[in-house]
Amino acid sequence: MGRDHEDRMENSHLASVFRALEALDVEALLDHYASEFRFEDTAAGVDIVDRGQLRSYFEALFSMPGVAFRVLHWFGDDGGNGTGEWVWSGLGPNGARFEVKGASVFELGPDGITRETIYYKPPGAGVGMSGV
Repeated sequence: MGRDHEDRMENSHLASVFRALEALDVEALLDHYASEFRFEDTAAGVDIVDRGQLRSYFEALFSMPGVAFRVLHWFGDDGGNGTGEWVWSGLGPNGARFEVKGASVFELGPDGITRETIYYKPPGAGVGMSGV
């Protein structure tokens, strides 16, 4: 994560979200979501509004062989909006290494993330989180 981005951002909430993502820390990520939220994975067709389902999604994602996330850029504004660009990498079911660039778009409320929508091109057929 670029320090210049963190210094420019008024709301440090997203900085903490992206640190948790890079650390593959499910519990820390869940702590950033509001009591009522919506998480959408547009590529996989996943729409989650339940904390248990979101936990399962992140646990499955982070258990993939060799999985890593690297945050490239992010920003937030004083109005409760933010976005981040990241790279998701790991090993697919056939053992081949993949690297996918994606983006998350956030809406923030007083108690955390109220909406996150992620956009990416899936690394290949059968790879993604649609089964979660």
